Amino acid sequence: DVFPPEETKAPLAGLFDALHWTTRTGVVERELWFAPGDTIDAATAAEVERNLRALGLFAEVTARLVPTGTPGEVDLEITTRDRFTFNLGAGASFVGGITGVRGGLGESNLFGLGDRLAASFARNSEDEYRFALAYTDLHVLDTWHTGTVRGGRTDDGDFFGLELRRPIKHLRDVHTYGIDVSYDESEVEYFRDAEVRAELADVRSRMAFDYAVVDGPRDRRRTLGLVLIAERNDYGPVRG
Repeated sequence: DVFPPEETKAPLAGLFDALHWTTRTGVVERELWFAPGDTIDAATAAEVERNLRALGLFAEVTARLVPTGTPGEVDLEITTRDRFTFNLGAGASFVGGITGVRGGLGESNLFGLGDRLAASFARNSEDEYRFALAYTDLHVLDTWHTGTVRGGRTDDGDFFGLELRRPIKHLRDVHTYGIDVSYDESEVEYFRDAEVRAELADVRSRMAFDYAVVDGPRDRRRTLGLVLIAERNDYGPVRG
């Protein structure tokens, strides 16, 4: 739960726990790079702690080696306490005679799987608006790949994106790569005397691929890689 036993009587503690999905054991197990029977030491346990904290799902993480009674054999015991991962927000503004409203909600531990879902909306008195929705899968097909699907609509047009990434998971993991495909419709505005005098439709398609090799100790990591980007812009007729 979000609150430890000594704080369960705090105001709203029960409500926050009821709105929270407890992280599943498999999420933690997927982050481990070793199996039963492999060699493990205190440095590895400390690295496990750091990696799990970096996920942003936990308020507390403890990893310790527990003797089993057999010489040279230990169990790795991992204890976690979740953080509250649901967020909701709204706001309003008034700038230069233009009023605007915005809102958003998100969950960073959907169904206890470590997946993220977020939605946002904004609109102003100039009829400009933007709606966006994004979903991130922490372990695509139960692997170390992370995938994100994002899309939405604005007063200028639609946008869409798809990203698949294999991040570095531990110090002996040296390869990382990713691919990102996106599509975006927008309007380029040309101003004169603080007024829009012309508009140009711009439809942009983009694909990016990156690959890198990482090595070195934790405090002096070195990265060598490459990035390839292909981009196409289709322009419509100028209006104005």
